[in-house]
Amino acid sequence: MSGNYCRHNKKATVEGCKLLDIRQLNRRGCLEPGYKYECRWTLNGEPDENIWITVHKEYITLAYRFKRKNNDDWQDVAERVSISVTQCHFGNNRSWLLCPGCGKRIAILYLVAGFFRCRHCCNLTYRSSQESKFDRALRKKFKLQDRLRIKPLERPLFKPKNMHQKTFDRLRHELDQIQILLNVYLHNFLNLLELTTANRCIGGFAFKHGMRGQAYTEQRKQLMENLRHSRELIRSI
Repeated sequence: MSGNYCRHNKKATVEGCKLLDIRQLNRRGCLEPGYKYECRWTLNGEPDENIWITVHKEYITLAYRFKRKNNDDWQDVAERVSISVTQCHFGNNRSWLLCPGCGKRIAILYLVAGFFRCRHCCNLTYRSSQESKFDRALRKKFKLQDRLRIKPLERPLFKPKNMHQKTFDRLRHELDQIQILLNVYLHNFLNLLELTTANRCIGGFAFKHGMRGQAYTEQRKQLMENLRHSRELIRSI
């Protein structure tokens, strides 16, 4: 639900793409030269596709199969991705992937159109950036409820175990403010819906009965002013 309009040409999101994260590979100890292993992607908790990764000293080789849209044939793809290593400020080092498209040093590559590229090369965005202000407030409310360990319709009456009292008071205050914001948004949205319906009814009644004159003009003008004010309230939230 949006206060302005519905966008039908949204960008693809990183949450909807298969990815390769070098940080996860490093934590699992899978970046040793000569190491070869198989990784599996999952879809709704079920195995979806797999990829073979071969580690060399300065690069890794990715071997996988890819099926394009509207095409029943699988294509075998072998791609080489370079690795860069930087020194950390407090010792040790950190490994990075070099995007095959732009050469930037990044940690995550995304599989789009059969090839692994960075988020910028694939023109991807985050799902949260496409949310309306109402959706963001609702998502924040759910996160606060999870931290306070309460159900959707419950009030945070008691402090969760191992949580400081100051933290509990702050989260409870934030939850109250978010709920006030959601109530205002819903109130204005319902007001806008009511005014829009009334405008259509007045227009249909006037057309049916041949209503004309100053009375109709003034009534419609007042209704449109109220409609514009409600839209401004929704956009200002």
